[in-house]
Amino acid sequence: MNTDKAYAEKLASEYAPKETRKVVALKKLDSRAKRPANVFAYTFGVVMAAYTTYKIVMASVNLKRRKRSSNELIRLLRTISFIDALVSILSLQNTLLMVSTKGESVEMLHLSAITSAAIMLAVLAISIAAVRKGVVGLKRKE
Repeated sequence: MNTDKAYAEKLASEYAPKETRKVVALKKLDSRAKRPANVFAYTFGVVMAAYTTYKIVMASVNLKRRKRSSNELIRLLRTISFIDALVSILSLQNTLLMVSTKGESVEMLHLSAITSAAIMLAVLAISIAAVRKGVVGLKRKE
């Protein structure tokens, strides 16, 4: 009989309503309070990713078309548009890293630093090439 009674008490305790600790209740409240901000952050990240994809595709197409243009100003503006798209990629990457890791992942910060350096070197190379081409064009006009 004692084993039956112990078994019945064990079953009753499993299915009985449990008292929640204050820590668990506070965690639930915290997650409920942060939910709108998380929804906004992820929505903003998706919209930003779509815009950046559009921007990089259009800048790449225009960069390819700039060779056909005889106007130097249009060529320069298309180059600047491509540089702007590269910086948008960098901004998107950093935004998504901060949203998804909540700033806690050191490994992802290393990746961000490496890609930031690569994009900035590409921007520097494109800028130097544009300046060099402009100087050569001015010398030809003289």
